[in-house]
Amino acid sequence: MDQKILDICVKVSREAGQLILDMAKNPRQIEKKSAFDLVTDADKAASDLITRRLLELMPESDVMSEEADFIKRSSSNLLWIVDPIDGTTNYARGIPHAAVSIAGYDSEKKELLVGCVFNPFTNECFVAGKNMGAFLNNQPIGVSQVSKLENAIAASGYFNHEKLTYETSNLPETWEFLKRCLGLRRNGAASLDLCWVAMGRFDIYWEQGLKAWDMAAGALILEEADGQVSNYRGEKLDIFEGSLLASNKLLHAESTQLLNRK
Repeated sequence: MDQKILDICVKVSREAGQLILDMAKNPRQIEKKSAFDLVTDADKAASDLITRRLLELMPESDVMSEEADFIKRSSSNLLWIVDPIDGTTNYARGIPHAAVSIAGYDSEKKELLVGCVFNPFTNECFVAGKNMGAFLNNQPIGVSQVSKLENAIAASGYFNHEKLTYETSNLPETWEFLKRCLGLRRNGAASLDLCWVAMGRFDIYWEQGLKAWDMAAGALILEEADGQVSNYRGEKLDIFEGSLLASNKLLHAESTQLLNRK
């Protein structure tokens, strides 16, 4: 069953990726969901396509998408967690760093089953199934072996809202990592940041204010690449909680300490 679910996950991710790639050739219709949160016509079109195709291919399942209201429609435990375009701001501005992210989640056991993160601009397709390993374009991937922060490339993301202050932002943690790491990056797509840790481009990634669809697929891919994910306190990751620390395992304990210094 897991292989069937994984095949569906990858197939639909690629179909949606082709759609947003085609739509990127034309001017985007851009709206604001809030003061600092964009949505485009491509987000909505991809969400519709993904939902329709997942339910066609796996009728006994449910879909939770960033761009659609969630309605429980089946008795199945299989929940698809979907971000039709992770990195919408990048996409809206023509920055080719955005991805379709789809994960299959067992809502009864509360565990991730499969995940796919597909960047159609680079044709990089990251895939994982539980206990099946992690792959980039069908080639196995694994995390880096960097063991010291002074040699590590760290990544993060920054959210904004009307009541944001310095203390509640990501800036205090950023300063702690900036003082110790080889470099910091902010690319604007959480799913891809997780995959880049999984393949060793990054060594650490942390962010708060995330939603389940931002991290679900990427978290499984990272774990299957022998990486580690947790919340800021170093506890088991709850994809519905919001804070996430991802690493190559070797840097996890020290990174957890830094995140809790402020």
